[in-house]
Amino acid sequence: MIKITTQRLFFALSLPEKSADVLANYTIQHKAQISTTTKKVKWIPKENYHITLAFLGAVKTTLIGPLIEEVNNQLHLNSLKPQTVSLSSPYFLKTGHSQTIFAIKAEPIITLTQLAKLCQQSAKILNITDYSHSHFKPHITLARLKNINHQKKDKFLKQVNKSNQSVNEYFLAESFALFSSEQTAKGSIYHCQQRFLLK
Repeated sequence: MIKITTQRLFFALSLPEKSADVLANYTIQHKAQISTTTKKVKWIPKENYHITLAFLGAVKTTLIGPLIEEVNNQLHLNSLKPQTVSLSSPYFLKTGHSQTIFAIKAEPIITLTQLAKLCQQSAKILNITDYSHSHFKPHITLARLKNINHQKKDKFLKQVNKSNQSVNEYFLAESFALFSSEQTAKGSIYHCQQRFLLK
């Protein structure tokens, strides 16, 4: 019996080191406040900061080559140029029954959505996944929380908005990449399978 191997794949925009440092410092400044909103929090390491464009899940390794080829085809058909991405205000996003993420908004939404659609369409053509981009919210996850205290969460956001404690960071996105995610005892390790240039 032939064993079918798979890899957990996702498309994402990486952050330049300067922007990742800004977010890491922002996290340090607000770590104590965020920790009061929940009893269980998992902080994302700086090297794993990214803007997810499309999460594909477990994909057969034999489809990685055709997927890369299809993305290049889509890039040839769609003229997507380098774009300035802004990282702005913090927010909390519920991702499950008891799961919430603490994240930073990424904009412009229209441009990032176009890029996400390209990745999703490439996967759909190969029947990897039937994606819906209607709820796409570009962001960088800084922490994952369980059983959050909503009163303390709202208090934190109120303080942030009142004192204008947004990130206000910008970077030029000149490429995006297909990553594989390796689960280890120390957390997720991301491997770049292919980088695609915007030009």
